[in-house]
Amino acid sequence: MPRLSLDALGNPVRLLVIGGSDAGISAALRAREVDRTAQVRVIVADSFPNFSICGLPFYLSGEVPDWHSLAHRTRDEIEAHGIELHLEERAIEIDAAGKQLVTQSRDGQLNHYGYDRIVIATGAAPVKPAIAGLELRNVFVLHTMEECFALSATSQLRWSSNFRH
Repeated sequence: MPRLSLDALGNPVRLLVIGGSDAGISAALRAREVDRTAQVRVIVADSFPNFSICGLPFYLSGEVPDWHSLAHRTRDEIEAHGIELHLEERAIEIDAAGKQLVTQSRDGQLNHYGYDRIVIATGAAPVKPAIAGLELRNVFVLHTMEECFALSATSQLRWSSNFRH
């Protein structure tokens, strides 16, 4: 059976993945496929691992009525592969020499994780163009599930998009 490798003491490799979108979850799943003994942890900044961010406009438009269907895999499906999900934790420091990651939970708690290998799959961040009015109260950036929920909760929703399928 193929293996990622063992540490110096012969223990299974500890893989730490930062990022719970497609790239991070795919890396974690592939690691478990290659080495069933590997300890695989995924650090996810929000509560929505492996969701289709590209599907957010379809949910907001009503074309996708249930936001749960935007998940490529459920949390249970991911964890069934032996992957530990750490939700609502943000990576704040990587000590590459000491092979340690420090995260911070939403309530401010610091957590420390050791690793043998690390994958950083945090994706992209939206860039706001220099357009007057972007700072106004009812102007939203749509990039996360939480931003989607905030936008759908507003009483006045206007679409401005050339997005077609």
